[in-house]
Amino acid sequence: MGGLGSWFILREYPEEITGIILISPFLGAGRTVEEIQAAGGMKFWTPGKEIDEDWEQNIWLFIKQYLEKRPDAPPVYLSYGSQDRFRNQQQELAKSLPAEQVLVLDGGHDNRTIKKL
Repeated sequence: MGGLGSWFILREYPEEITGIILISPFLGAGRTVEEIQAAGGMKFWTPGKEIDEDWEQNIWLFIKQYLEKRPDAPPVYLSYGSQDRFRNQQQELAKSLPAEQVLVLDGGHDNRTIKKL
């Protein structure tokens, strides 16, 4: 849960973070990403009313707001396997990052792929 935890730490202690490197991050069960995709992307997505009670919506809202603050914000680097079981969430995040900050290698959500990344 290091990738997800990185977002929570960045949210709580932004002055202490100079950037984050996400390796095959779990970013929720996928319901929020489905909402984001249905809205046409993060730029157009607005979270539901249950934002205070839903950690997944809450963290995606933080991600959206954080990435909209660029270029002054510390950078986010993302890497994951092309067959990762969480790739739907990872791909959605990748759409909001510069291409040079995203690395996708062949593989799944397993130790072999994570070591390569």
